[in-house]
Amino acid sequence: DNDNNNDNVNGEKSRNNFLSSLPALPQDCRKGNCLTCAAVHLPNSNKNSVITLDDGLAPVVRKAVDEKGYVQTCSSYVVGEGVVLGLGVCHDVWDNVWNCRVNDEVGEQIRFEAMAKTMRLADERNVKKWAKKTERMLDS
Repeated sequence: DNDNNNDNVNGEKSRNNFLSSLPALPQDCRKGNCLTCAAVHLPNSNKNSVITLDDGLAPVVRKAVDEKGYVQTCSSYVVGEGVVLGLGVCHDVWDNVWNCRVNDEVGEQIRFEAMAKTMRLADERNVKKWAKKTERMLDS
């Protein structure tokens, strides 16, 4: 009976040693919506063995993340075997999920409108600075 207890203690120590040897996973929001913690399923990874909790992503973004095989490690957990993930892909997920959405004519128009609105709001908050800038522009 003592041998079984020793095995459990040693097994737990081995498990804890293994877990502490794993790399720290990046995370900022701890909910999955910043995508800092993104990992990607590697070939032959069992995607059905990962469940993602509510991560706050818009449905269209959630769909893109799933289609590309990305996983938010801070808001997901493994429920079966065969999961193999590649870490450190947050830049890739941003390029694949966000940048592709704004690199067309509609996205470009939205960017220009957002910049114009931001500049207008900044100028409205500081009219004297705006007036000086406008006078310099007109004098040129």
